[in-house]
Amino acid sequence: MRNPRNRRPAPADEVVTHMTIRSIGAGTRQDFTDEELEALRRDESSSAVLNEARHRTGDRGRDVAVRGNGNVGLEKQLAMNKELDLIGAAFAIADGTGMAAGIGVPKISTLTGVAGAALEVLLPVASFAASQYGLATMQATKIDTRDAATRDVMHGAMLLSLELPSGYVDSAMPRDVGTAGRSPARKISDQIKNTPLAATLQLHCDHGIRAAEDFLACPGKTKEQFFAGRPKLAERYESDPAFKAGFDALAWAKESAPSDYAQMLDDYHARDARYAVANIRVSA
Repeated sequence: MRNPRNRRPAPADEVVTHMTIRSIGAGTRQDFTDEELEALRRDESSSAVLNEARHRTGDRGRDVAVRGNGNVGLEKQLAMNKELDLIGAAFAIADGTGMAAGIGVPKISTLTGVAGAALEVLLPVASFAASQYGLATMQATKIDTRDAATRDVMHGAMLLSLELPSGYVDSAMPRDVGTAGRSPARKISDQIKNTPLAATLQLHCDHGIRAAEDFLACPGKTKEQFFAGRPKLAERYESDPAFKAGFDALAWAKESAPSDYAQMLDDYHARDARYAVANIRVSA
C-alpha cells in the first residue's frame, strides 16, 4: 500500500530544521509490512511493547509497568526510600516506648525526659524493633528500587525510539538514564527500531499528537481544562507513556521550536494517511 500523499523534497534551507526529528524508520517507509499491520491491529499497550523489547535484550526480569503520568522512577524511589527509613525509625521508637512501658519502665513524654534506667531498656528495644522493620522492608525496597531504575531505562528507550524532536527527547529523558554507546536504553531501543514494536509505539504516540493538535486549537484552555471534558483522553495521558510523549512533544515544540512543530505535524499527517490506507484508527 502506497502513501497517497506525494511530499515535495525539502529545500536546502529546510534540511537543518528537519534533522532534529529522530527517525525510527517505520514512520518514513511507504508501506507497512504484514508484521507491522498485524502488530498495529493487535495494538498491545506501550508498557507491554517496552517490556517485550527489554526481554529481547536478554533481560529476564519480571515485567515492570511504565505509565504516562505517575511513574515512580529511580529519583522518586530513592526519595521514598529515605522517607521509609525515617518512618521506620519513628515506628521503632514508638514501639520501643510502648514495650518499655509494658515491662514496668515509667511512662515518658519526650526523649529528653528519659531517665538513665529507662534508656537502658528503651534503646535496645528500639534497636530490636528497627532491625525487624529493616528486615521486613529491605527486600521490598530493593525490588522497588530495581523496578524504578528499570522503568526509567524503558522510558528512555521509548523516547529514543519515537519520531520526536531531539530537544524534547533531551528534556524528557530521565536524569539517571544514559543514552550513549551500548547503554541499556540504547540496547532496548535497538530492539524496537524498524520492527513492529516501533509501529505500535509510534501509533500510540500519534494518538497523543492528534490529541495535542486538538488541544492547541483551543487557545486559552489549560491542559487540565482540555482533559476535564475528555475523560478517555485524560486516561490515556495518565496510562500510556507513548501517548503522553506525543502530546507533550507537540505542545513543547509549539512553545519552544516552531520548525520542529511544523515538521512534527507534517510527518504526523503523512503517517495519518498511511494509517487511513491500512484502515488503522488514529483517533485516541
